[in-house]
Amino acid sequence: MRGLLAMAAAVALLGGCTAVPTEVGYDRYRGYASERAGNRSYTELGPVQASERAPLWGSCAEIAEAALARLDARRQALGGDALVGVRWRDHRGTEPSRVPNCTREWGWGVFLGIGLALPWTQVAQVEALVVRFDDPPRSDTDAPARPGSYERGGDPR
Repeated sequence: MRGLLAMAAAVALLGGCTAVPTEVGYDRYRGYASERAGNRSYTELGPVQASERAPLWGSCAEIAEAALARLDARRQALGGDALVGVRWRDHRGTEPSRVPNCTREWGWGVFLGIGLALPWTQVAQVEALVVRFDDPPRSDTDAPARPGSYERGGDPR
């Protein structure tokens, strides 16, 4: 009985989640935090979600970028021009946030009875709406990125 109480206390003290904010550039992924998409008219193609998990000692910014890259791959698969309403979720069930974040999962290995044998992790979960623009690009900066370029509008050379 004492062992069970000790295990419950360890889970209560070590178990749980915390959200860690980070910064991510949306331009590379044709993403918009707002629903306005640069004031362009668009047709909704559908919602998409993606997540990325990595060890606790990993960079939250890199994990969030990887999740955004997965989201962008889903956008491309649907034939969309952009991601609008990009939102980040955490495991606490709170409202989605416009601020990129990673949820750190603390102590779930204790609950499974294996202690430190498993690496504790952090997760980035992101969602957005894939859209196709109704109007042609107004300028070179509105144009879709060419394959191999890293900025909207083309090659940096």
